[in-house]
Amino acid sequence: LALSNTQLSVAVIGGTGMVGKELLKQLVNSKRVVDDPRSMSKRKVLDDLRLDFKVTALSRSSGMLLSYDGLDVLSDDLWNSADVQPTDLEALARFLAQDYNGNRVVIDCSASQVVA
Repeated sequence: LALSNTQLSVAVIGGTGMVGKELLKQLVNSKRVVDDPRSMSKRKVLDDLRLDFKVTALSRSSGMLLSYDGLDVLSDDLWNSADVQPTDLEALARFLAQDYNGNRVVIDCSASQVVA
């Protein structure tokens, strides 16, 4: 009996800055494998975790995107979507609380003290 991977819903605040963009790029490219041959034991650990990452929320100072189905973070038109709404951290918290997936993580890549 093969068990499915655990899906982790990821919300990234500050996802359009340098740190946020790099984090998103690494999440997309990771495929749960560490490419550094010096970290073979870590590769096994990552594979054993059987995690799938799904970015469900992206936020920046001028707006946010929310989707339980996941966001295409590499799309050039992502922020041109009609789905962009004003940034509201309380609305983001409600969105995350209502996510059927109980495996959630919020990553703050902003430099904002308001978020912290």
